[in-house]
Amino acid sequence: MNTSRVCNFSIQLPIITLACLLLAVTIVGCGNDDASPRPVAGGDAANAGNPDRPTSPESVPHPMFELDVVVADDDPTDVWITVKSAKPEIWSKLDLKNDDAFRAALTLHLKEDDGKGGKDSITPQPIVGEFDVTGDTLRFRPAFPLIPGEEYSARFDPNLLPGLQQNRAQPLVSEYSVPKTTATKPRVVNIFPSGNIVPANHLKFYILFSEPMQRDGIFEYFRLIDLATNKAVPRPFRHVELWSKDNKRLTLWFHPGRQKRGVNLNVEVGPVLAADGKYRLEISEDWKSESGIELGETVTKEIRAGKPDHRQPEPKTWFLSNPRGGSKDFLTCDFHEPLDWALLHSELSVQDSAGNRIPGRVELGYGELSWVFHPQQAWKAGKYRVAVGHLLEDLAGNSIERPFEVDVTDRPKKSVGKTVYLEFEILAATPASP
Repeated sequence: MNTSRVCNFSIQLPIITLACLLLAVTIVGCGNDDASPRPVAGGDAANAGNPDRPTSPESVPHPMFELDVVVADDDPTDVWITVKSAKPEIWSKLDLKNDDAFRAALTLHLKEDDGKGGKDSITPQPIVGEFDVTGDTLRFRPAFPLIPGEEYSARFDPNLLPGLQQNRAQPLVSEYSVPKTTATKPRVVNIFPSGNIVPANHLKFYILFSEPMQRDGIFEYFRLIDLATNKAVPRPFRHVELWSKDNKRLTLWFHPGRQKRGVNLNVEVGPVLAADGKYRLEISEDWKSESGIELGETVTKEIRAGKPDHRQPEPKTWFLSNPRGGSKDFLTCDFHEPLDWALLHSELSVQDSAGNRIPGRVELGYGELSWVFHPQQAWKAGKYRVAVGHLLEDLAGNSIERPFEVDVTDRPKKSVGKTVYLEFEILAATPASP
């Protein structure tokens, strides 16, 4: 039996008569405050408190099936509607793509829409989604996340399945309440560079948040304080917002016009940082997340400015560790200076002699002074290389390819190419002594 068949379509119930509607007795799980799935009770439980009502095939749920609502990946807006069968082979008879009766048998809709489908309709507009079969379970997954705070009703009618119409089994119903979204207080997760010493011509910070933050007009929430005077440095930031796609990482720039020598702002206003000066970056407690929740406390980072840095990083001077063959030793690359946190995640990789990328995990050493590679598989004997992209920069914006400040009167330097390679060799593992 093929146990993994998937198709996309809209579920629709056939229009049946009002008389059929009156014959269908729906038994629903109790309690609307619980966000967990509530499968329907069946059998004698359906007749509890009504001794005059006879037990009959029309009022007893089919013994072959069990309906449930299952939350996927701890996300209450992402669910599977599941139907387990005591006879899994029944699913092999279904055409997941073309069997209209099957698609009518399992449906999901907003509970508040009950009764809006007209007098001859059992359910209102069903929710579009995807079906598949895995083992003994038929599953339906909505195409879009469910709405927080809303209630949904899942329904499975085995009478609509081919070959089971004569059983007259009671449809199964399970209700599901999606919890209302609870806004989480945002916090600053980290600020990079992680070290406290930066060059006087330092360019940017990366600020990581736990929640997406409100954008537009954000610079009122930042201040740079000169600790020697306890006053705010005037106009230190470049007012351009550079956000990651999830709005959780902001690149905050010092104004390049003040950090470059000879540029108007540098001459008229002066550099943002003075060598040997001490400063404090402040992020206001009033800044709100997209959910409207404030940070609630001022976040600070103190830095000390060293001498300006006008030299490009030189990969040939970096130090590489020597992993052992047959081991999963990590490979360390020491830079002798802090480099750009974000670019260290994108501009370095490990390759074999044929240029194939070696899979593994990367972490950065303290202060972004080193790059540490953890291989996914044990090292094999052979030649390898660390590929360094030409865009990699230090904290002052000097890249592998060119310095941040370029003197147009100088003769152009020879290009280093798109990639610089640092070669190393892994020796075969030495057999253990007897």
